[in-house]
Amino acid sequence: LQQYGAIAFVVALALDFVVIRYVYRLRLRTTGLVTFVHLVVSVLLTIATLSLVRLLGTAPT
Repeated sequence: LQQYGAIAFVVALALDFVVIRYVYRLRLRTTGLVTFVHLVVSVLLTIATLSLVRLLGTAPT
């Protein structure tokens, strides 16, 4: 997946949009907003998790 990072990102975002729209039966604009918020929260949680792992990696043993 590393060599297809941009394509995988776009496909995942599109699938997220479709699933949110299908499951919650929202309007297009609302679905786009929910998808965007999901993306932002996912990125923030990833950054926080990786930062915690890196911080714990520097702890003395």
